[in-house]
Amino acid sequence: MSVQTLPEAPSPRLESEPATARPARRGAGLSRWVAERGILFLLLLSPVGALFLGLLRVVPTRVGYLAIMLAFLATPAWVAWRRSASTDPTEPAFHLHRYALYALFPYVVFSVVRIPMFYLFDAVYWAPWQTFGFGSTGNPVGFWPSLIAGATCYSLQGFSLSMGFFVLFKRHNLLNALLYYFVFISSLYAFVFPVLLLRGSKPGLPFQFINYWAHFWMALTAVAVPVLLRRIWPTLRAGARSLTVAGLVVVWVAPYAFAFAQAHLWQFGTQARLERGAFQTVGLQAGSTATLAVAGDQARYSLDLVFGPREYVTYSHAHKVLGAEDVSVSGSLLQGGNRVALCSGAARSLPGLAKVRDPEKYFPALERINHTAIAVSCTGSTEAADGIDPATPLTFEYAADMTLTGERTTAPHQLSGVAETMLTRSIGG
Repeated sequence: MSVQTLPEAPSPRLESEPATARPARRGAGLSRWVAERGILFLLLLSPVGALFLGLLRVVPTRVGYLAIMLAFLATPAWVAWRRSASTDPTEPAFHLHRYALYALFPYVVFSVVRIPMFYLFDAVYWAPWQTFGFGSTGNPVGFWPSLIAGATCYSLQGFSLSMGFFVLFKRHNLLNALLYYFVFISSLYAFVFPVLLLRGSKPGLPFQFINYWAHFWMALTAVAVPVLLRRIWPTLRAGARSLTVAGLVVVWVAPYAFAFAQAHLWQFGTQARLERGAFQTVGLQAGSTATLAVAGDQARYSLDLVFGPREYVTYSHAHKVLGAEDVSVSGSLLQGGNRVALCSGAARSLPGLAKVRDPEKYFPALERINHTAIAVSCTGSTEAADGIDPATPLTFEYAADMTLTGERTTAPHQLSGVAETMLTRSIGG
């Protein structure tokens, strides 16, 4: 007996998803990502955001610190709300305690691997710390307060960047770490530090090499620390755990200890010697011309004394300009050994570079004020002026008092000497 099989009924065709549903689904996925990771990422990176806004002069420094404080207050509230509202156990809000532990090490290793670069390229990796410290506290660069405050700012920013990786990515693998640290953050450093932070420096290929070198190791550390603490740590015995903890402490302390030791033993003393050496190189030279104006029975001479060179290079290879305050000049104008006028000049302070923020304008401005003119006026009799031979140089005997300032050193300074100038133009005589 044969069994007749009925033809298989055609399966119903699935209707295609409406085109309008796909953007809605993508929009819902983006909204979920923003709620789970995006907002928390921005809150945690508020110290870095404040740094960028301050460097770009978008907001005053105090506004940046206000943003950090508000983010600090908002983060626990946001995390508490996400824990109560979320049903996804992989959401970062449930794992911040572990992420905070992981984040303690990538930014420290970032500086550990720059210690050999100090000897290889003479790269002072803690120099930006002092700039951070100056920007946050106003304490001058080259002193302990700016270094300590800057190291604290560096730690806060580095910790925020490290936390950002663990919050931003669901998979903490090597590829994502390289994309975040080696590609994204290195590119930011390659632009921000030379353009906005390393004012007065000339970073070249060594800076870029160190930048990518250090962020590469930062990426490796971000991947290795979770493996160490979650997989290897439970298998270790008590003695091995003690050695591991000791090793981690040494790694964490090393970049700070090295920087502070170098600053105490070498930087501060070397910087002071560099500045004292620059103090000894400055001098005064008369400008090429002097102008005479006669009014009644008085003859007035105007000339410039050029003070310089003021440029010097710091311990961290930044090109700076010596400051000069309370400048007072006195002297006599002579021709052929005969005094023709008594002279004086004064300046409260010579122009500096504190307000030059654009790196492209920094070195042209430095070149302009490397030799700075100090106006001097002289007064004599008309009889003496009448006897001046315009073809014979005038001799200016001077003595000058001032206070010179460098990054670390402030000292009174005296200059005296003889300079020559020509009387090229006479007004009213």
